[in-house]
This record gives sequence, C-alpha cells and structure tokens, in this order.
Amino acid sequence: MDRKLEAQLKASFPSFFQMMHASPKDTNRFSLMQSCSCREGWYPVLQWAAEQYENLARKHNIEIYAVQVKEKYGQLEVYINSGEGSAWAVCREEAQAISEEVRSRSMASCEFCGDTNEDGAECETRTSRGGYWIRTLCLSCRVVDELDQQDFPKARALLERLLEENQEKSD
Repeated sequence: MDRKLEAQLKASFPSFFQMMHASPKDTNRFSLMQSCSCREGWYPVLQWAAEQYENLARKHNIEIYAVQVKEKYGQLEVYINSGEGSAWAVCREEAQAISEEVRSRSMASCEFCGDTNEDGAECETRTSRGGYWIRTLCLSCRVVDELDQQDFPKARALLERLLEENQEKSD
C-alpha cells in the first residue's frame, strides 16, 4: 500500500496501527507490521476494519492492535493482538466476526481500484499467470493485469467481454 495511505490510517487510528513503521527495539513487542502488504483498493475495507477493532477495544476496555496486514489467497487478512488475557476471551468471538467480515468485504472489492459489485461490475478471484498469486479484481483491472503480464490473448478476450457488458448496459 502507498505510504501516504498508510500514514493516513496511522493518523486516523493511532492505537490500532501503533506497530506500523515501528522499530521492534522501540516497541518491545513482536510485530510484522512494517507496512500494509496489500493494494490501495482495499483501503476502505482496512479503514472499516480499524474502526471496528477500535470500537471493540473501547467497548471492552482493552488494547487491540494490528500486527500484520496482508493479502492472502485473494483476501485481506488483518492479524491482531491484545495483551489482555481474560478480557480478550470475552470479545474473541466479536473479533473473529470482524475478521470474517473483512475477508468478505475484500472479496467483493477490487484490490487494485476498490471498485465493488454495487455498479454491476464483477469482482472475481483469479490466479495470476504462473499460478503463484490469487487476486480479487474487477474486470477492468483484470484486463490491465493481464496486459502487464503480457498475456495478450486473455486480455483481449476480457476486454471484449467488458465492451459487450457496457454495450448491454447502454441498450
């Protein structure tokens, strides 16, 4: 994710993103949170998640913070931690529900541009060329991604499909 967007997240949710860009020497805590390892399109999903986790922390009077944010299998994963034992046990199910909703929202949002299914665009998970990466992309970004990977026949087929869908919408 772009550093400016990460800085905005940290400014808006300082408690939740306290480990972002922090040196392990300075925090005395384990964290893999050097940056958000996902694309900019999931920024709104990440904002929503941070807000939900901070609300949960206030509700139960505990500390919850992100230790890692990344794309995994075409979904946004937000790994969290809390130093509170018994209080954490009380809100664990609520935290798991937030995590499930984050994954669900990311599967309905293009990780490149953030487009959602609301306008009729179809977000799909797909395997990148070579089968090494799973991404969730809208049709337009899939075309661009295929062109970047120089899979021109697939990009052309996707572009033709996109043009057909746009023609059907205008008819």
